[in-house]
Amino acid sequence: RGESALFALREARGAQKKILRQLQLAKKVGPDRLNRAERELEKVNEGGVGKVKKVVEEKRKALGEG
Repeated sequence: RGESALFALREARGAQKKILRQLQLAKKVGPDRLNRAERELEKVNEGGVGKVKKVVEEKRKALGEG
């Protein structure tokens, strides 16, 4: 289930990056705002990945697998 959660996070990140790219191409957002949005996206994604990995590790320890 941990791998499924990580996959879902990757898919969501990819979808958001696609939206940002479309905004960039349509010139609806400036380069500064685009960079800020990309940094925020990466920050949120890294936080989510970290939380998933922590939960998976805790469950493995609780089950005696690691």
